[in-house]
Amino acid sequence: MKTEKFMLDTEDGSIECEIIMTLSLEEYKKNYLIYTDNSLDENQELNIFISSYDPQNQEQLNDITDEQELEKVSNYIDQIWKEEKANE
Repeated sequence: MKTEKFMLDTEDGSIECEIIMTLSLEEYKKNYLIYTDNSLDENQELNIFISSYDPQNQEQLNDITDEQELEKVSNYIDQIWKEEKANE
C-alpha cells in the first residue's frame, strides 16, 4: 500500500507528513485530514494531527478551534480504528 505524503510549511521550515486518513462530517460540512509527521510524543507514541481542509484548495490546512468539533472528529476516528481492529 502506497503512503500519501505531503510537505507542511511551518515556522521552522517544511516537514514531510504522511496522510493517515481523510473524512468528511456533514454535521459541520467540513472535510478533515488526519496525518502524522512521524514524530513521537513524551510517551513514545506517534503524534497524530487533525486539520480541516477544503478539497478545492488542498494547500491550506485549518486548525480546529471549536473543542466540541474536535472531540466529535476524534471520537469518530477512534470508532473507525476500533472497527478496523475488530475486523482484523
